[in-house]
Amino acid sequence: MEIFNISDMSENQKKYLKHYHRLVERSLVRDEIPAIVEKHHIIPKCMGGVDAENNLVTLSPAEHYVAHQLLVKIFPTNRKLIFAATMMIKGRKSNKHYSWLVELKRKAQSEEMKLRIANGWKGPTEGKFGPDNPNFGKKRTGEQRKRISESLKGDKHPMFGLRGENNPNFGKKLSEEHKAKLRGPKSEEHKIKLRKPKMPKTAERKEQLKSSYIRTEEQRKNLSNSLTGRKLSEEHKAKLRRPASEEARKKMSQSRKGTAFSPEHRQSLREAAARRRLAKLEV
Repeated sequence: MEIFNISDMSENQKKYLKHYHRLVERSLVRDEIPAIVEKHHIIPKCMGGVDAENNLVTLSPAEHYVAHQLLVKIFPTNRKLIFAATMMIKGRKSNKHYSWLVELKRKAQSEEMKLRIANGWKGPTEGKFGPDNPNFGKKRTGEQRKRISESLKGDKHPMFGLRGENNPNFGKKLSEEHKAKLRGPKSEEHKIKLRKPKMPKTAERKEQLKSSYIRTEEQRKNLSNSLTGRKLSEEHKAKLRRPASEEARKKMSQSRKGTAFSPEHRQSLREAAARRRLAKLEV
């Protein structure tokens, strides 16, 4: 009785195949049927087997389990056979006797996961939004948020250091639909948060903010070195020369109202205005 093609099998696989043949043949010719029986596909469905009578055999639970172990030994790279066999050992107390099978399943799962990720799989929640997403309506605790924040800080973030063409979003443009969503109205909860009055800044906080805006000598030096020799493109120069719109001027004027400039700042503003007037005359 030949069930599988043995031309590409090793001697070890052929040995296990003989035991499988004997198990199937014995179940077909026995006189007494066990009290508890289970149906078994001689050629597994994952290998093209069908539900026809000539491909089904009745086995006792113990025989059925042995049959699946033998199939794994014959075809050790078939993931579906491995998963089927490991499902049959669940709940057994002496799992140490089946460690070889558990290890084989772990390797098969690892290979399957690598293959999924290589094909663009992003996780079990991919493409599931709203009520379809298992995390819908759940709120993270402050501790969970803090832990996630810490895990993504600095070089721990997957996008850290990815600039220009190395960034996966490089050259991508937002669709009109996406832009409309970003421009759309916020949720009521978000609107309430935006309406909340900001806490007045203390003198200490103001001093901290002021000091954070002032660059140290070392920072200035590093910035200067990074910009040395850099040349602006003609397009960039044209953008810098372009006069601000009336709306932009009004906004700047409103933002500066009530601001007290130092005498040095006022002098620099006067000099800049004079330079602009001279440039217009030269043109």
